[in-house]
Amino acid sequence: MLENKMQSKNDKLKLYICLAGLLAMFAIEVLSGRLLNEYIHTFWIAGFTLFLPYKSIIYLITFIVPLSSLFSHFAHVFLVVFIVILLKKYVLQKHSVANMGLFFIVIFSLWEFLAYVNYGAATINKILGYVTTICLLFWVLYEKKHGNYKEHLRIYIFAVFVLCFLTLANTAIVYQGNWFADFLKGGMRLGGTANSEFSETDIALNANTVAYYSIVAISCYLSMWGLNKNTSLFIKIFEIVEVTLIAVVGMLTVSRSWLLLMAGIIALFYIGRLIEDKKKLNRNIPLLIGIFVIILVFSHSSFMQNFAIRFSGESVETGGGRIDLLKKYFELFFANPQYTIFGTGVTNYSSVLGTKISMHNGTQQILVCLGIPMAILFLSSLLIPIYNAKEKKRTQIQNWLPLIAVIMFVQTIQFLNPNTFMLAYIVGLYSIKLQTNKN
Repeated sequence: MLENKMQSKNDKLKLYICLAGLLAMFAIEVLSGRLLNEYIHTFWIAGFTLFLPYKSIIYLITFIVPLSSLFSHFAHVFLVVFIVILLKKYVLQKHSVANMGLFFIVIFSLWEFLAYVNYGAATINKILGYVTTICLLFWVLYEKKHGNYKEHLRIYIFAVFVLCFLTLANTAIVYQGNWFADFLKGGMRLGGTANSEFSETDIALNANTVAYYSIVAISCYLSMWGLNKNTSLFIKIFEIVEVTLIAVVGMLTVSRSWLLLMAGIIALFYIGRLIEDKKKLNRNIPLLIGIFVIILVFSHSSFMQNFAIRFSGESVETGGGRIDLLKKYFELFFANPQYTIFGTGVTNYSSVLGTKISMHNGTQQILVCLGIPMAILFLSSLLIPIYNAKEKKRTQIQNWLPLIAVIMFVQTIQFLNPNTFMLAYIVGLYSIKLQTNKN
C-alpha cells in the first residue's frame, strides 16, 4: 500500500514537472516575443510521455486542449502522444481488446485522404493536423480508464486560465497606446477577428476562440459546484481567481455568442439546482450575487458600449453574416451530388467550393465536409460515448453545462476546422461522468 502511494506521488510529480515546463516555454515565447526552437515542445512532451503512466498522459491531453494553439507544431505533439498511448496500451500493458475509437479513427482518416486524392486541394501537413486530432478525440472518447473526472475539469480550467493570462499579457505588451486606459474606456476587443494580422510572436487567437474556451471553462466550474466540500481554502480562493479572470477575458472578447450563452448557462444552472433541491438554491445565492455585481459593474462602464454596438445594426439580423454564409454553403453543397455524398474534405473545403470566408456553423461544417452518409456516422460516433455515460450514471443538469456550451457555441463558429475545437468535446464528456451526491 505504501509503495503504491509513493508511486502515485512520483507519477503526479512527473506530470506536474511536464506541465510546468510547458508553461515556462509558453511564458518565455509570449512575454519575450521570441519563439523557441519549433520542435522543443514536441521533444519535451515526447521525453515525459515515455516515462509517464498511461493515466497521466490522458490528463496531459486535457491540459493541451485549450493550449494547443500555442504549440509551433501541434500535429507533431498530437502524433507523439498518440503513438506513446498505443505503445503503452498494447505493448507494455499487453492489452488485447481494441479501443472502439480506433474504428472511427481509421474510417475518418481514410475519408480525408480520399478527399485529398479526389480534389488535391489540401496539403499533407493540414491533413496530418486533422488526422492526429481525430486520433486523440476518438481514442479518449472511447477510453474506459480516464482517472478522476473532477481532476480533468480542474486541469482544463487551469489551462484556460493560463491561456487567458497569456492573452492579456501579450495584449499589454504588443498593444499600441495605453492599453489600460483603452480597456477602461471600452475601446478594445480582446483577440483578433477575421481580418486581423498577427505577427509570429502574437497569440494568434480569434476572439471567438478565446470566448469558446472561456465559456466551456466557466461551465466546468459550475458543473463541479457543490462537489468541492473537502477542498482547502487556498484552492477554493485560487479557483475563484481562475474563473473570475476567465470570465473577464470572455467578456473582453465582446463575443455576442459568449454573452448570450453565458446567460443561458447561468439560467440552466439555477433551474437545475432548484429542481434538485430548493435548499441548495439558497446556498448558491453568494455565487448569484457575485455574478450580479460583475454584470452591474460592467453594465455601468463604457465597455458595454461595445456590446451595444455589436447587438445593433444590420449585422445582427444576419447573425454577423452567418445566416448568409449558411445559405451560401448549403447552395454550393447541394448543387453538386459529389459534395452531397462524399463531402468536400475537411482540411481545405473553402478552396474546393471556391469560397473565401470560412463556415461559421459546426453542424453545417460536418455535413458539408464529410457528406451526408459520413456526417451521420460522425455525429453518431460523438453521441455513443454520451449515451453510454448517461446509462451508467445519474446526472444532473449542472453536469451537462460544459457539453451544452461546446455544442451551442460551435454552432456560431466551427468544429472540424480549425480541428482543435473538437477536443473540447472531451471535456463535456468528463462533466456528465462526474460523480454526484445521488450516484
